[in-house]
Amino acid sequence: FLEYRLEALYGNEIRIAALVAYLSYMSVLLAFAGLVGLTYYMARVREKELAIRKVLGANMASLLGLMSKEYAWVALVALLVAVPVALVAVNEWLGDFAFHIEPDLFSMLALAGVGIMIMLTGIVSQSYNTAKNNPTHALKQE
Repeated sequence: FLEYRLEALYGNEIRIAALVAYLSYMSVLLAFAGLVGLTYYMARVREKELAIRKVLGANMASLLGLMSKEYAWVALVALLVAVPVALVAVNEWLGDFAFHIEPDLFSMLALAGVGIMIMLTGIVSQSYNTAKNNPTHALKQE
């Protein structure tokens, strides 16, 4: 009978956790799609710059680094803001439970690392498609 009582106590929390998980997956998917779209747009805007750099001898790694450097700074600033806020929010939420754990900074940083890897995957894949194009096509357009 204890499990029925625990189900009554934590049933609402289980439903909220399932909803939060679903919405988290959807937000990551939408953020990834937006990031790929933004990277595609920025690559098209800077297509001539990348073509000139490629003609002058820049290798693929330097072009990819050039494209992803801007996004890396934005991600770093976002992490510096989001990690403390997330730690405080999780501490407040977990403080209501009878048996709770303390979230640690390592888990937050590991999740941030996963997020950065997802971000870099989108940026590098789109930037690679732009950087591998023949530079003469971009320079002939005007």
